[in-house]
Amino acid sequence: MSTLTRDEQQLRKVIKDATGMKVYKASFKPLVFNIYYSIVQEYKNQSASHITVAQGGWHATDGGEYKISIYTPTIIVGHKRLINIQYVRDIATKIINALDDRFGSECWSTCNEENSIWLPLSRTSFYLQIPNFKE
Repeated sequence: MSTLTRDEQQLRKVIKDATGMKVYKASFKPLVFNIYYSIVQEYKNQSASHITVAQGGWHATDGGEYKISIYTPTIIVGHKRLINIQYVRDIATKIINALDDRFGSECWSTCNEENSIWLPLSRTSFYLQIPNFKE
């Protein structure tokens, strides 16, 4: 198994063990002019909260970049659709603690959080830069 594949699998395992949620492999879709991809085309499970991991750039010595997407049920209050922020924060905290335990708090970073509110699930995504997993 290549180191690239092993690292992506190890990250999914770390996240699954930390959160207790199903974690699926995702892939980046190419940007093509005049083609619209909706969030519902990204769901791996339309009825339950889950996480997807898409591998971006990877370097043999510098580590990997991943897009982590947390899908949670959308809350409807009147005519408003809302993300359950506390639930997402709880999940994120579990991921942060697991990454700190694995790599140390100074050895990894995140950026570019985004939220998309849809039905039945909403998505909170961020990019993660981590070192390579050691055997």
